[in-house]
Amino acid sequence: ESALRRGENVGLIAGLTDDYAIIDIDRHLSRFLEMFPAFNHCLKIYRTNAPEKAKFMVRIDGNKPRSMKHHEKVDGSSLTVFELFSSSGQAVIAGQHASGAIIDCNYEEPLTLTFDSLAAIVQQYTGRTLDPYTVHLIDKPERDNIAADDTERARQNLARLHPRRADEYLDWIRVGYCLKSLGESGLALW
Repeated sequence: ESALRRGENVGLIAGLTDDYAIIDIDRHLSRFLEMFPAFNHCLKIYRTNAPEKAKFMVRIDGNKPRSMKHHEKVDGSSLTVFELFSSSGQAVIAGQHASGAIIDCNYEEPLTLTFDSLAAIVQQYTGRTLDPYTVHLIDKPERDNIAADDTERARQNLARLHPRRADEYLDWIRVGYCLKSLGESGLALW
């Protein structure tokens, strides 16, 4: 709320820590809703001046899909039609668009989808196959054996980063995720 009161936008970074994803329909919203009527009753984020565009927040039950974009050729130009923010990316979910339009939502609950049901939607709407996103985590026993020189090397590399990196949330959180593999010593550096 305080960011909105200051005239700033609020964004959501998809896929870093949770089961949520954003489906961004940039063209042909009415066709999408006709094909998939369940989206008429879930969390919808929209601009007041763009009736054929919307974002839908969904909860992924099970395997997480990889983020993707689908383009359409229109008069020789490639236009984004469909985007899925699930393993990376961010979407503005509240505030004011550069056009001056308010970004608002319908306050419904997010729709819960399995990977397979989302893959079927993507296939039917875009003709493309949805890929799963796999995360390779370090096992805890391996993390407990992190050498002091790894922490020192991370400290030296952090010193090389411009301090403004901490001002941008996405950059700040990405650094935190890199340091997470160092366990408690990485958290202390972050």
